[in-house]
Amino acid sequence: MAKLTLYHAAPSRSSITRWMLEEIGEPYDIHLLSLGKGENRRADYLAVNPMGKVPALKHGDTVITEAAAICAYLADEFPRAKLNVPIGTAYRGVYLSGSSSVRAASSRPSWIGPFPGRKRRGVPRSGTGISTP
Repeated sequence: MAKLTLYHAAPSRSSITRWMLEEIGEPYDIHLLSLGKGENRRADYLAVNPMGKVPALKHGDTVITEAAAICAYLADEFPRAKLNVPIGTAYRGVYLSGSSSVRAASSRPSWIGPFPGRKRRGVPRSGTGISTP
């Protein structure tokens, strides 16, 4: 069993956290929830996230909720993935804004980069790890 477990429902903001997990390259488990069946309101999931929202990420004994927080946590916790997440700059807000958006795979945020084996699109123009105008 992986140390990382993503509580995921599709379609939801948890899709972007799956992308981030793929980018860091660490093993993870997925616990798929059906929102239509109300599985996010069952006692076992409410013990993970009392708000009953997805995504939630469990890393050992730590639970992180909200897509932007999960993405920032993963980038900070796994620096060897070299995601170039801006820290201590104004670009941190842009990063957090982008990490909370739900996007189709075809318009994947540039700060995440491509899936392995896919053509690279939206390469950041600066060393910050995010696209700038």
